Amino acid sequence: MIEGSQQEQLLTQFSAAVTRAHATVQRIPASGEAVARAVFRRIAKTSSVVMAIPRLLPTEIFTPLIESEAIIKNPTDQQLRDAQIGITEAFAGVARTGSVCVSENSNLSGVVSSFAGEHICLLEANYIVRRPR
Repeated sequence: MIEGSQQEQLLTQFSAAVTRAHATVQRIPASGEAVARAVFRRIAKTSSVVMAIPRLLPTEIFTPLIESEAIIKNPTDQQLRDAQIGITEAFAGVARTGSVCVSENSNLSGVVSSFAGEHICLLEANYIVRRPR
């Protein structure tokens, strides 16, 4: 188990690596309301948003997104190709590189993260590791 100060160091390192890659990190509480507020603020003027249904993070975090008609949950191949923004969860983040690890085998996460012009990835802070094994 990683202690609080060590986890904070990993978060700081991860955020710095993400910024170097010209991406952003937004730290928010793990609640459906907080996640929805952050995501809806980002996608407000976007017409094509697809989402991979989560398998790892608690479903209640995603409930407002799943219930939203503005987000496509079961996209067709064409909707995947045309997606401006894709929303997924990650099963890990790598502090050293700022990389996120999404499943390639289930729930369209790999496809959604690869095809969308912009990727919104939800990652629990405790899933950030210093480097891959």
